[in-house]
Amino acid sequence: MHDSKLLKLLETILTDATTFGLTRRQQQNRLRRFIASPYFVYDKDKNVLPLFDYLVQYLPKFSHPNLARQKVAQHLFPERAFDDKVYQDLRRTMADLNYLLDKYIVSTSIEQDKQESILPLLDFYTRHDVDSQTTHAQLIQMARHANEQSPQNANFYYNAFKLSSQEGAFMSLQPANEEQNLPQIQKTTYNLDIFFILSKLDQYCHYLTFQKIRSVDNSLPIDPNILQFIRESKYMELPIVKIYYNAFMLLYDPNEANYFMELKQLLQKESHLLDKMDLHNLHTRCENYCTLNILSGNNNYRRQLFELYQEQLESGIIYIDGCLDIRKFKNIVTLGVWLRDFDFTATFIEQNKDRILSQYQQEVYHYCLAYLYFGTQDYDRVNEHLNLAQQQKRYYNITYRTDSHKLQIKMYYECNEQNLLNAKLNTFTAFVRNNLGTTGNSQLANQNFVKIVRKLLNIIELPKLYGTKNTNQQKTEQLITEIQQLLQHEAYIAERPWIVDKLNELKHNYPNTNNKVNTKSITKPNLNH
Repeated sequence: MHDSKLLKLLETILTDATTFGLTRRQQQNRLRRFIASPYFVYDKDKNVLPLFDYLVQYLPKFSHPNLARQKVAQHLFPERAFDDKVYQDLRRTMADLNYLLDKYIVSTSIEQDKQESILPLLDFYTRHDVDSQTTHAQLIQMARHANEQSPQNANFYYNAFKLSSQEGAFMSLQPANEEQNLPQIQKTTYNLDIFFILSKLDQYCHYLTFQKIRSVDNSLPIDPNILQFIRESKYMELPIVKIYYNAFMLLYDPNEANYFMELKQLLQKESHLLDKMDLHNLHTRCENYCTLNILSGNNNYRRQLFELYQEQLESGIIYIDGCLDIRKFKNIVTLGVWLRDFDFTATFIEQNKDRILSQYQQEVYHYCLAYLYFGTQDYDRVNEHLNLAQQQKRYYNITYRTDSHKLQIKMYYECNEQNLLNAKLNTFTAFVRNNLGTTGNSQLANQNFVKIVRKLLNIIELPKLYGTKNTNQQKTEQLITEIQQLLQHEAYIAERPWIVDKLNELKHNYPNTNNKVNTKSITKPNLNH
């Protein structure tokens, strides 16, 4: 029973207490009263409440020996030996408790959403003549007030549509009054149109994002007639429609920068129209747009992306349930170091380390400090923190572990530790082969990184291998040309900006090669990565 769905569900409900502004104990007492309600308790369920009381005393320790099936059965059926019949009775009691937990989730959700609790009442009073006129008017007013308190996103207009539909249904049962019916139909249609537009644009955004990540075929064609309808409609005057339209066009026509600038301004000015999750998702789309431009060689978007993160940190929308996504954590540190804003970066790491999920906290914290010290060229501390980051053996994030290896490779290169660099390149090659699968862009990007670093290292080691200066020059030119070709023709290369910097340093040391390397084409690969 240690890994049963029932235990996981029960613990999740207790943990979720903060969502309702309750402590764990308050949530447990509230849930117990629900289960003990006479509405649910009948003869065949007489063991459900004892089962609940028994389980909660051991949670969250799923592996506690008293949560074994035999122990639980012994508690519920003390006078019976554990056999197939007892096992079946235990399973039935567990299923009954699971059913009540599901009912509790639904019940509490409806309590939290006043709109959802009012609509069934409106439907009832519409169909039955029980002082309906007065009650219906009161319920309509309550529903409107509840909806006005919520952000004006797609859900707002969906609830407004349902509410106006109920009003229209009630009015249709009253003596004919065309002067009232027509405006009501117009209001219902208006709310439905906006809900449709926002939902359609949002779904298109999800599809385009998925398409870019997975490189899928265009199996969901975007109807130009719908886009034309949206562009030319009166609804484009609404700020919420402008927000979602620009978010869509950001993905649909990424070469037009105006959509990004307008969306960024709208999110700053009209944030009150959106709930926290909507704001979080829309900012993520802006971040992805900046990232694509950075990977295409436009470094101006590094500052734009950095400012987006700073705004989200200040407003708090970057946090989900009090935690900070470890990918965004690393992105902020990477940008801070690239922009040489070391004070901000150091402060950010220390202030947000406790917002990292506990299983990744030490790895993320020490990797980010290592990256910061790499930027300040304090290589002793880089090595110290990388070793600490890689100590976690049981739980680790594959992206962070991969980047830790690459940062160590770059550190050995910067410190001219050629023997250590060679050994690390061999170790990293095996790591990529064993951990990143046999296919995929990530493996290819890291393999190309290793290939190019080996060529850079070969250039540095040339004086040891060849005696004549002319031979050194010829070999250097050949290797630089090979690196240039890789950078120009390979879309997926990890650590591309750093590689370009190292190549430019070598060019400076070998001035005769300057005319042979086109750095503009290097920084802008044919495909995004």
